[in-house]
Amino acid sequence: MKCGENEECVDSTCDCKKNYERENSTGKCDAHFCVSNPCPVDDLICTEGDGIRSYKCACKSGYAFNGTHCKAGAFCTFPGLNSCQQECIVEEDGYACGCNKNHFVLKADNKTCGEFHRKRFNRFMRMNCFGIQKPLR
Repeated sequence: MKCGENEECVDSTCDCKKNYERENSTGKCDAHFCVSNPCPVDDLICTEGDGIRSYKCACKSGYAFNGTHCKAGAFCTFPGLNSCQQECIVEEDGYACGCNKNHFVLKADNKTCGEFHRKRFNRFMRMNCFGIQKPLR
């Protein structure tokens, strides 16, 4: 008797191999490795493989594995994952962009930075006693 992919012959019957279960809708044996939580660290997410590779463990989007745990900041660790022109600031749910202090300010697009002109700025703003800048009237 010839069994299908991910099956083995047991007592003249084709059963699914270990870590595979028969799907009722297709009748095929599909991988179910993640049920046993095989990832070595709890904050890694298990994703079923394609049969060649049984499963893979990865951090959720925006997180990077630091060798011990998944840590927020993948967006800032790998510049290709963010759109910040100068600085990337790690936040709990992702990232925010910033600019080099004293010389640049964040533009309205919240990604790019423009030059900070103190003379022009001081002409239109004044500092209140709490350090909050307000337009002159």
